[in-house]
Amino acid sequence: MDIFLGLNGARLDAEPQAVITFIYGHLEAGTFRKPVLEDWLRTYVASPEHRAEASA
Repeated sequence: MDIFLGLNGARLDAEPQAVITFIYGHLEAGTFRKPVLEDWLRTYVASPEHRAEASA
C-alpha cells in the first residue's frame, strides 16, 4: 500500500504498529471491507497538497 501511495504522491501518516493493528483487527473480526478501509485511509493518508500546507 505504501508503494502505491508513494507512486501517487501521497504517504501513509501512521505508525507501523497502528497499521498492523487496524488490518489484523478487522481481518480477525471479519469487518475488513472497502468502506472501512476508505475511511481509515482518509484519516491516515497525507496528500502532497496537505504536506505542503503543513510545512508552510
